[in-house]
Amino acid sequence: MSQESGFDRYARQIILGKIGKEGQKKLLQKKVVIIGCGALGSSLASLAARAGIGQITLYDRDVVELHNLQSQILYDEEDCKKLLPKAIAAQEKLKKINSDIQIEGKVEDLRSSNLLSCMEGADLVWDGTDNFQTRFLINDGCQKLQIPWVYAGVVATYGHVMPILPSPPCFHCYIEKPPAPGEGDTCDIVGVLGSAVLTIASFAFTEGLKILLDKPIQSRLTIIDLWNPQISHIQVPPRPDCPTCQKKEFPFLSQKPTASQEGMILCGHNAIQIRLSPLDLDEISQKLKSHGDLQRGPFLLRFHHPPYTLTLFQDGRALIYGTQDMKRARSFLAKFLGL
Repeated sequence: MSQESGFDRYARQIILGKIGKEGQKKLLQKKVVIIGCGALGSSLASLAARAGIGQITLYDRDVVELHNLQSQILYDEEDCKKLLPKAIAAQEKLKKINSDIQIEGKVEDLRSSNLLSCMEGADLVWDGTDNFQTRFLINDGCQKLQIPWVYAGVVATYGHVMPILPSPPCFHCYIEKPPAPGEGDTCDIVGVLGSAVLTIASFAFTEGLKILLDKPIQSRLTIIDLWNPQISHIQVPPRPDCPTCQKKEFPFLSQKPTASQEGMILCGHNAIQIRLSPLDLDEISQKLKSHGDLQRGPFLLRFHHPPYTLTLFQDGRALIYGTQDMKRARSFLAKFLGL
């Protein structure tokens, strides 16, 4: 396919004066990373693929579940039945939307030990995550690698968007430390309006698009509420003592990932995550199939033995649903996996 004929799919975007043919050529040469493929991330990924961004890499650690379909536009019931990870399901859908660009989905849990290698070489990072710990980590990584990124978050009927450049202010200037577990609202606790997701994703996408096109942006926080329609802006001043963009200490990148290795409570999910060594899922399936309800997907297995449900990923992540007690979660793993 010639470049001219390849541009036909972007015709309505090209005639928009703010982009044009030169802007489209620029987008086709760009590489972006989207971290998180839930409600916001899947919407951002769809917009990025349709806009013709040349290389899109998606990272997510979760699997598509039925309750996701209300707000996560890329997925369907078949993805749930197949136990597909979100990153893989998104990759398959996006390749059907635009086969002319490079799209890769990776089932990974981003931590301080692997974040920089996942983002290296990107022109932009879009935040599709659902937790502040990961956002602080993204902020450290982007500041260290001098990559612009767009913070976005949505719960209930409102959301926040802030484009963050390699120069101050950064996300750490805006929020001094992550909220304590259970302190902030999450979609699992207060719910989310599907139209709020699409609005916040559209706004975050447009801010990122302007960065990719070298258009001027304002690095400020925008708050949008759809139920009681209003938009407000907050200027975030640089913090002179910011350990990330001023002192270059990158405190979240420097942390050892002990929490992930030892285990962590997943707020709002009534679940525990414990990180194990990489697993042979075929061997474990044979061991578990006579002890409870077992489902096997290409990237994970799910085992239900009341009152708990265990999801195991190939990379060694174990999610134990039905408890927030670390001892009970470890006891369940020990009983059935001998760990």
